[in-house]
Amino acid sequence: MDWIRKKSKIEYKKNEDVLKQLVKINGIENPNEFFKPEKKHLHDPRLLGNIDEATGKIIKAVKNKDLIGISIDPDFDGLSAGVIIYRYLKNLTKNIYYIYPDGRDHGIEYQVNKIKPNTKLLIIVDSSTNSVDACKEICEQGIEIVILDHHQLDQEENKYATIVNPQLCNYPNKELSGAGVAWKTIQVLDEKLNNSYSNEFVDLVGSALVADVMDMSVLENRYLVYQALNNINNNGLRAILQITKPNHIDSSTIGYMIAPTINGAIRLNQTNKAIELLLSSHPVECANIASELKQMNDKRKNVEESIYQEVLQGIEDQIDAEDKIIIVPYNKSLSANYNGLIATKIANNFQRPAIFMIEENGYLKGSYRGYNNFNVRDFLLTIKDVDWAKGHGPAGGTGFFTNKLQSIKKQINESLSEQDFKPQRQYDLEIDANDITEKLIERLNKYNYVTGKGFDPARFKITGLVTMKREVIGHNKDTIKITCSTNKGNEIVLIKFKTDKMWQDDLEIYDQIEAVGQLNLNEFFHWGKKEMIITKQVLVDDVRIAN
Repeated sequence: MDWIRKKSKIEYKKNEDVLKQLVKINGIENPNEFFKPEKKHLHDPRLLGNIDEATGKIIKAVKNKDLIGISIDPDFDGLSAGVIIYRYLKNLTKNIYYIYPDGRDHGIEYQVNKIKPNTKLLIIVDSSTNSVDACKEICEQGIEIVILDHHQLDQEENKYATIVNPQLCNYPNKELSGAGVAWKTIQVLDEKLNNSYSNEFVDLVGSALVADVMDMSVLENRYLVYQALNNINNNGLRAILQITKPNHIDSSTIGYMIAPTINGAIRLNQTNKAIELLLSSHPVECANIASELKQMNDKRKNVEESIYQEVLQGIEDQIDAEDKIIIVPYNKSLSANYNGLIATKIANNFQRPAIFMIEENGYLKGSYRGYNNFNVRDFLLTIKDVDWAKGHGPAGGTGFFTNKLQSIKKQINESLSEQDFKPQRQYDLEIDANDITEKLIERLNKYNYVTGKGFDPARFKITGLVTMKREVIGHNKDTIKITCSTNKGNEIVLIKFKTDKMWQDDLEIYDQIEAVGQLNLNEFFHWGKKEMIITKQVLVDDVRIAN
């Protein structure tokens, strides 16, 4: 891995405070506004095209006491969007129900047979902008369709639905998620109906923005996430936090604790449980469901690792070192819910984008994952033999006929002949390990409060480390802990999550090393010593022997 120091966007002095240096390096011209965004950064929801028409149809259906169906997409953003709309409309009508697919397939085409008879209005959240044929079929049954989505239009215009989607209009924030669009919609409903229910759902909106990897340099998104972290009122979200017990809460808590708990249930075909958790208003019920979901997610991790190791043994001879994108066709029966997870592991292991596919009846269908910020979706859409590619740039699904595989590989390699996927890690500043203090890390926690795509947590190249001990830890033995000392005798622990147990196994005691990663405090109460233990940590991206 190449370590590359960021070029500062604003000139700074080396004797300036570390946080002031970080602000200038990342070109933040108004720190107060950026780190504590205000309500003024929210855009008028009416800038979303068709939102007046869509809310008009919803209000009409409510007043006519029509049966309203809500189609929920199977991921955290989709569930959040669906829960927002369902809970809001439950305040207005009893004639409402929700549906979702049996697996992880995205789009109303996988739910048509679930639509109840006598439905008059179908609200589809977080999907189906491109589901023209399915929407036509539904319309022909006399059902009005409103789509609240944020995905790109890939094909012909969908004339069979009223679509509210920031990608299809001049809305300033193209990085709004499906839950964000749903929330903007109920803001307009509030205005038209003289209500204020929308304020209750900001925690789901902000959490979904993080979970769906929306841009955290956008001030509207930052405001919503900031508000979410300070107003977690949903009993389901609170229950997950009580079960996972984070040291402190920030956007990474959503990305690494809350969202995986929900998505883990979906991957195990327990979407109903995840929806129940986010819908429930009973803390005890939520605590029980959250505990069940955590157990499910722990089980899912074990199954995932077992499947990956089995897949890895069967595909190593299929991996061509010259392939720019690894495509793995797998002909054994396997739940599609694991496709994306395995694609991620393959991409990280072989340091290139990867597509993991299940073959059935001469057709390959599966999930892609990017590497080094490569936009796989847009690239695949340029390959003539690829039937479709849906989702986001770095993560989504694709499909094509098996007999086209070799042709597709050739096209990919020719198109990406100059592309280098060598892994890189940018860091902001270099720091000596002796200068890492608890106070500095506590200040950095405020800097890192809202991070994600578009605004990374502060990363440092850390020098002056000496290895004292290396351990393989964790339930799945996929975490490496390297205890280090400095020349002043200070202890710092390096932690690498979700990695092979062989990672850095050649390090020896007293090796002088340097690392690149994020600074962290690990706090826990030691019952034997009857005291709080605080450990300075580095969540490492890479480690190497010091020059």
